[in-house]
Amino acid sequence: MKQLPGITIGKYIKEHRIARGITGRELARQIGADTAYVVRLERGEYRSPRPDILANVATVLGVQMSDLYALAGYAVPKDLPTLTPYLRTRYRQLSDEAIDSVGAYLQTVAEREGVNLHGPAPGEDEPPMMPSDRRKTRQ
Repeated sequence: MKQLPGITIGKYIKEHRIARGITGRELARQIGADTAYVVRLERGEYRSPRPDILANVATVLGVQMSDLYALAGYAVPKDLPTLTPYLRTRYRQLSDEAIDSVGAYLQTVAEREGVNLHGPAPGEDEPPMMPSDRRKTRQ
């Protein structure tokens, strides 16, 4: 499990839980686990905590799920989801009509601002290669 220097997932969770004023028992209740699981999680006894539990922890503690996944050694996607899947996942209570309205509004703002919602083309957002870099890629 790859971890950031000096930071373990258990320490990270415990620090954020305490900062939020949440007991271990309350965190366990809110994430759908038992208190013993949270205690062991904070002690670092789980090599790879369940992703669904980590997602619940992130929601309850108000931290980035990607931070928890990275600390747990899980691969973190480099790209972001498009708006519709994001809204459906993050805000499950939104109706399809509401999601469509948000998408239409975003499209209007993007057009006004000259933004392409389909993202940059491959390589479009990368800095130009220097001649010395080109030689390294040929080797």
